[in-house]
Amino acid sequence: MESWGLKPDDPGSRQLIEIINSKTKKLKHDLLKAQSADEKFQLVFKFYRFYFTQCLSKEMMKLGLHKSPTRDYLLDFPWKECEQDRFFCLKIWEKINK
Repeated sequence: MESWGLKPDDPGSRQLIEIINSKTKKLKHDLLKAQSADEKFQLVFKFYRFYFTQCLSKEMMKLGLHKSPTRDYLLDFPWKECEQDRFFCLKIWEKINK
């Protein structure tokens, strides 16, 4: 189980780690099935949007979701682990984070 730079011994972090692991596993699986660039865009957008909205929560900020290295692991996941184009992912993140 990946810890994403969070503290697995903290109960709140443990639950967040489980959620992130399920989201990343689903993203990887869905990207393998995606046929068009638009489908891939929507999947990566949804993943980044999940991360962005979680970072707005005070509880998640206390856990360090918005800090490095957790932030870096999650933002890099679609292009490092799922082999998507890095600039494609960067454009999606910029669109969300305006």
